[in-house]
Amino acid sequence: MKVKLDRIACLAKYGKLEEVTKYFEDLFSIKFDKPIAIENGGRAVYSTSGIEVGEPPAGMEMEGGIWGFVLRVPNLDEAKAELSAKGLNPIWEPVIGKMKEAVYNPQETKGIQFALCEYPNSMPTANLAAKMK
Repeated sequence: MKVKLDRIACLAKYGKLEEVTKYFEDLFSIKFDKPIAIENGGRAVYSTSGIEVGEPPAGMEMEGGIWGFVLRVPNLDEAKAELSAKGLNPIWEPVIGKMKEAVYNPQETKGIQFALCEYPNSMPTANLAAKMK
């Protein structure tokens, strides 16, 4: 399977997305785009530096911090089939616009959470962040 490290994903507790984003902007002198909605709830922001900050939907209690890493694949269906043949199936398949992801359970991946993602050309939100520099 051909993969490329796409980004490191961090998770903010519900209601703290703007606070965490501002902290990283001030700490590392980077810019994030505006938050976008995730299908089935939650929000996410992206930066051209390779950091994503996500926020779970209201009512979902999750710890903040490093969530995992995201690997970009040229064809998500083929990549999922390869992992399925090895006994791994996604626990969540979020869609954000034209970007599709498959998230894998860290209890089945040696304690490391990761996601595979596919999107055409370059990520639209990262393009917006680049223009904000």
